[in-house]
Amino acid sequence: MQVHDTQATEMLDAYRAGAALFRGGFVAVPKVALAQASGDFIELVRDRFTLHEIGDWAMLVAPDTPVLHHAAQGTDVLVLGDVFDNDGGSVQARLDEIARTKDLPATLARMDLGGRHGALIFRDGDVSAFNDPAGSRSVVFCTQDRKGIASHPELLAMIYDIPTAQDAATYMASPQYLNRIVRYLPGNRTAFDGIDRLLPNTLYATAENRMTRFWPYQERVEGTEEQMWDRFDMALDATRTYVAARFHPIVAVTGGIDTRSIVANFHRRQTPFTGVTWTNFNFKSAEREAIDRIVEVTGQPHYTITMPREDNAGPLLDLGSMNAGRIHMRGSRGVMMALCLEKMEQTAPLPAPPCFVMGYGGEILRGFHMMKTRDQDLPFIPKTMMEMFGVRGKDGKANKDMSAFIIRSFRAMYTNGHYASEDLHGYHPADLFYWEHRVGMWAALTMETIDPVMHSLIGINSRRLYEAGLNLPNRLRFSKGTIGRYIADRTPEIGEIPVV
Repeated sequence: MQVHDTQATEMLDAYRAGAALFRGGFVAVPKVALAQASGDFIELVRDRFTLHEIGDWAMLVAPDTPVLHHAAQGTDVLVLGDVFDNDGGSVQARLDEIARTKDLPATLARMDLGGRHGALIFRDGDVSAFNDPAGSRSVVFCTQDRKGIASHPELLAMIYDIPTAQDAATYMASPQYLNRIVRYLPGNRTAFDGIDRLLPNTLYATAENRMTRFWPYQERVEGTEEQMWDRFDMALDATRTYVAARFHPIVAVTGGIDTRSIVANFHRRQTPFTGVTWTNFNFKSAEREAIDRIVEVTGQPHYTITMPREDNAGPLLDLGSMNAGRIHMRGSRGVMMALCLEKMEQTAPLPAPPCFVMGYGGEILRGFHMMKTRDQDLPFIPKTMMEMFGVRGKDGKANKDMSAFIIRSFRAMYTNGHYASEDLHGYHPADLFYWEHRVGMWAALTMETIDPVMHSLIGINSRRLYEAGLNLPNRLRFSKGTIGRYIADRTPEIGEIPVV
């Protein structure tokens, strides 16, 4: 890609200087496209990434990206990133099923591969892609007449010389965006023209150049708390086992409930970790007593961090935005984790590379949007998506151009993500929307702001667990009570500490 804007120049300079961009990164394009790509940035990526060639496709993989490759019956399956089986089985056996299946969507729907990964399936000259249940490993793809799949949109942009999208850039510079507490783009847009993000629960195929929804795949059947709790055990145990074997775990300690489930699992299984609390980031003074009690019960090292103001956060803030596809997010988890790492290393050398195990995923179980509206008959249309995104009434009227961009983006997501109720087998589209947009887009981007500093994984990342949560009766799932009761049942000494 010819460097064509200031941000690209800054990103290239940072990458040259050793910035840890594109952690877990990969990009797959036809060989001819890679051969024709030129520019300083792509040459640097070619030099640092490893080249894999499969048929007519070329794939560049970042040096820190774990790769699992399985070939069977003329099909190559590559999983790029962290992967484990939440059901406790063999990942290689699962990849063999994927390679041999004649019904790929149904096969994927039955699996529950946790971690943070993208997976590419090469068959008959075309490529299909899916990602982990939460969508925590961003996967992006080219639309229009180009072919390409990647972890970061910048990688496709540099190969095809794709410019940033003017409508997205205008929106991110607008007061309507800058005043948001949670900043990310509407729909499954990226900041580049002709590059979209893959939604969790969907499979993208270059042959059709579209996403196919593979979950839900069967009718919703109401379940019980005990069924969800069993799935919670399996998901948390799988994540903890994977992380503890490779990293030194860092877990947020708060007065809330979601990260507490992770802390409780580590404590129950006697797995060492380091706790961290940010005292001026989503923090309430009423949490202090609960945090102190959790730290006392677990007996694990714990650090408190004060975040700097956004305008005094330093270069890591910009680096995080670069790595997150030029999405300008509020604050930076990367800055937070760098401060945490600095304090930890002042105390003692880390026994293994750090990994932040994040509490995202709990609000999928509660059906965040439906918990707020409590309206099971809520009509779900693109306007509903826009309102759930936080654009209502006077906000929409204040800037018609920005609102037009937002509704246009959600109309595309509604159609391409197959949100019509007949495709969802009794699950409410608002529940899927929160999972696939707020977590699959925003949470994945926040993790990309952490990547320049350290590894991170979502601690509650299991499709079967999410399914079990969404199967609960509304009276149980529309609160934090069911997770609180789960913690109390499994780890009473932590469960008795009040949730703030």
